[in-house]
Amino acid sequence: MNKKTIIILSLVFIGVVLIGFITALFLLRREPYLPSKATGLSCPANSASCSWSSDDASTSFNVQIIDQTTGKQILSTTTSEKIVYFTPALAHSYKCIVTPINSCGEGPEKIAETICSFTTSPTPTSTLSETPTPTLESSPSPTSEITQTPTPTLTPTPEDETTLTPTLTDSPTPTITPQAEFTPTKSTTPTKTPTNLPTDTPPQQVTSVVSDTEAPPTIPASGIPASWIFILVPITLFILGLIF
Repeated sequence: MNKKTIIILSLVFIGVVLIGFITALFLLRREPYLPSKATGLSCPANSASCSWSSDDASTSFNVQIIDQTTGKQILSTTTSEKIVYFTPALAHSYKCIVTPINSCGEGPEKIAETICSFTTSPTPTSTLSETPTPTLESSPSPTSEITQTPTPTLTPTPEDETTLTPTLTDSPTPTITPQAEFTPTKSTTPTKTPTNLPTDTPPQQVTSVVSDTEAPPTIPASGIPASWIFILVPITLFILGLIF
């Protein structure tokens, strides 16, 4: 075996060892990937709304939506419309605060409350009825139906009419009669949760729904086992032994 052949074989050996070392290092340092857990029931996006009524004197309204479960304000806006939408969280209660605005200033705020909840009707079981013949016929199995029950209307009795006193001009004073309600988007049976409101709050109605959408579970994926290095190294040494 001449010198040139020895050099070539040495370079091949060094290359194989280097590749095996880099591969083993990569396998050892690679961390397994663990995907997030599958999600369960949740409320659909923009499935909740807060609406109200007002006279023509009000030109716009300040609206605040507060999550009473977490204590955080999830919406604060000024709008000329009489309804706003937001995305509720399951089993969280919310408070809607509406303040009318006109050229004289701001009127008294009005408040309504509700909770995002759900119930599911039980599935009826099938029954068998016997005919005069010896054979048995199975009656159709009814499927479960999810029905929606509206939440109670919150109707506090105001003691007097709420008006806004002008400070600069004799413009009409805005008054507001908020009626907060949640627009249902799927057939469900929300639970009834009445909430007392201040005595000077006009009739308000709030309704929330929950869409019981369930995400499929995911399967964690992991990296290649690091023990493969103990298989690659003996095979590499065996091949080099055959070459030399």
